[in-house]
Amino acid sequence: MCSRAYRTRAGAASGAAGVATVGTAASPSAAIAATGETVRVRVAARDMVFVPSSVEAEPGDRVIIELVNEDPATVHDLLIGTARTGRLALGESAELDLGVVGQSMSGWCTVVGHRQMGMTFDVVVAGAPAIDPTAEPAEGDHGHAAAGDPDA
Repeated sequence: MCSRAYRTRAGAASGAAGVATVGTAASPSAAIAATGETVRVRVAARDMVFVPSSVEAEPGDRVIIELVNEDPATVHDLLIGTARTGRLALGESAELDLGVVGQSMSGWCTVVGHRQMGMTFDVVVAGAPAIDPTAEPAEGDHGHAAAGDPDA
């Protein structure tokens, strides 16, 4: 299910007051020419899924995800490429800035077992190759269930 994202022109007001910004993801898409458009989407973590579970963007768009934990039972986070939010408790939110995108990417919750239970998120870039849902990030060992809490 794709998101109800909205696009803004560079320099437009974001309206993200009270949201922690996490930083940008370094990626091979750095060579893509920026469109000046920003795709911003609010994503809820609840019931072991991300809602919506994907967002669509054009090559060269900047993608910003506002992750909100709506799950009263546990903490959640989101890792996409090299960008990652911290662990969020119920009601907390964080902004994940992926920067300018040129390729489709998959992300997931890094809490042990959550990815395997379906907590995945896709950034779908128009005209880019299909996402391999089993692919790990190029750097590091971010998706393995045996990995501990990087915030600990």
